[in-house]
Amino acid sequence: MAESPHRLNLAGRLASAFFQSKITVLVMIAIGLFGVLAIMVTPRLYNPEIVVPAAEIFVMRPGSNSTEIHNLVVRPL
Repeated sequence: MAESPHRLNLAGRLASAFFQSKITVLVMIAIGLFGVLAIMVTPRLYNPEIVVPAAEIFVMRPGSNSTEIHNLVVRPL
């Protein structure tokens, strides 16, 4: 690999070291195996219980239509 005329920063030096090293393939294989192991070991639930925060407001006003309820209750909220 030809040396460039400018200096490399930390990321460039690290990339150059991994590019020239013979242990890079071993590190890549180890990371891949750890990833496969993590996928196999992580538990999966088919029906997980997810709690979604929500609120329900019931307004009982006999004789009021939806426009009045919207203007008197929903808009101020």
